[in-house]
Amino acid sequence: MAPMGDLVRRARQVLLGLGWHHPFFLPAAARVRIVEDPDAPTAYARADGLIALGPGYCRTLDGAQLAGVLAHELCHLLLAHAARRGGRDRETWNHAADMTINEGLRRAGITLPDGALYPPADLRGQSAERIYDALARDATVARDAQRQADGSPGRGCAARAAPDAGRGAVDG
Repeated sequence: MAPMGDLVRRARQVLLGLGWHHPFFLPAAARVRIVEDPDAPTAYARADGLIALGPGYCRTLDGAQLAGVLAHELCHLLLAHAARRGGRDRETWNHAADMTINEGLRRAGITLPDGALYPPADLRGQSAERIYDALARDATVARDAQRQADGSPGRGCAARAAPDAGRGAVDG
């Protein structure tokens, strides 16, 4: 992970602009450490306050989209998603947390890249825990249906994400 390249400088400038329009993010933005991680496919936040940017992905984003990714990662930190996960499945928890964050950012008028995950209508405004429970329940129903259909053990999580926006390009 490289600590200070052009992408990191650009991210810092974008964060400052984000804070100008959304002051809520300024205190966290002042404390967060941003690095490039060439192995990251998108971006992620660590519980210790580090945000890592995948240069291959983040360099394709315009300023508004990069601000959205940074706001998204800051929200993972501010909402203590790593600590709140507990024993929950990591991928399903991350989808639930992403949906909660992205819905809030959308309501705040913050642009996210194409592919960001949003909750289905019946789960909008819900906590990550409640969305997780719904996703986990749906995954169990999907696995059971798969088993009944062909006797297989079933595969993966049947996430009920609306296709109009993706994973928030974030992990964490």
